[in-house]
Amino acid sequence: MTTSQGNVSSESTPTSDPADPHHPLNRHLIKKDVEGALACEQRKHLNRFGFLEDSSSKLNLWYETYGNGPKKVVFVVGFIGHLDDYRHTLVELIRTGMFEVCIFDFPGVGYSEKSRPCFRTSDFAKTVIKLLEHLQWKKTNLFAISLGGMIGLEMFALRPDLFEAAIFGGTTVGPFIPSLSVMWLFIRIFLSKTQEQVKTVSKSFVVSDRYFQTYLERYGMTGSNLYDMPTQHIPFSEDITPPFALIGEALSCTTHRVSKSRLRKAKAICPRVLVLHGTQDNMIPYKNGVIVAKNLDCSLVTFNGSGHLIYIENEDDIARICLQFFVPDAYQAT
Repeated sequence: MTTSQGNVSSESTPTSDPADPHHPLNRHLIKKDVEGALACEQRKHLNRFGFLEDSSSKLNLWYETYGNGPKKVVFVVGFIGHLDDYRHTLVELIRTGMFEVCIFDFPGVGYSEKSRPCFRTSDFAKTVIKLLEHLQWKKTNLFAISLGGMIGLEMFALRPDLFEAAIFGGTTVGPFIPSLSVMWLFIRIFLSKTQEQVKTVSKSFVVSDRYFQTYLERYGMTGSNLYDMPTQHIPFSEDITPPFALIGEALSCTTHRVSKSRLRKAKAICPRVLVLHGTQDNMIPYKNGVIVAKNLDCSLVTFNGSGHLIYIENEDDIARICLQFFVPDAYQAT
């Protein structure tokens, strides 16, 4: 296995080619308004970046880390997600100076598009474990939502020794049997030609009616109006997930299964685990979160009225939970 990597000081601006708008490190410059300010702040804290390459498995994974604190966190995105989906939480963590956070694009997606896609959550999990081993992170905090949560559960079951704490949100232990409406959504996403079309067909599935009606002071508009803004104004990527990778992610969801016994054995090694779930999740219903928490024998944080993208609808709460759970000693009095 080889790597093509860059390293920069957390105080410097990364070198990139201004003539190439598609260079990974230039994507932050596309964002505007509140999202643009967060993207620029994120960019200033770039630490490491590059491709993790493995010719035997045709792996070509683009990753980035931000901040240089002692606490390590890896974010695993969800279905049709891209590496910046958790930008708001990432920025809150690196502002403290206590964290180094790793983000990456799934194989076959975004800047990892040249990599062979994965077709099982166990394959995704082994890929992310390779990345953590490459980074030489011995004890990592895991944050994983949706399909990312399925992959995270598999990672946790495979290598609990790698983790200091883990948060799983909006996910399931499997088997995941999508409703007819969700199956139809998968088809409509597959047929979409642009990210704006993907946003439109997904809208009623990924966020709640409550969020749509809520006035967001930070943005000066309702959640519905913000969601409908062009992708330059929100953390979503401008790039659509390629069809072959989309099929791989969908198959991974429907074939996913992590047993209670495996999770209990893993928790004996890494006991600090938390589950999050919204009660109005139309993708992976709330009852799945109850089962995940039961199988892990851990606490469940319920977001009443929240939809599937709990980190979008409850960004301040999610950041606070991550800070308090990943650094309990520093935040036990707050």
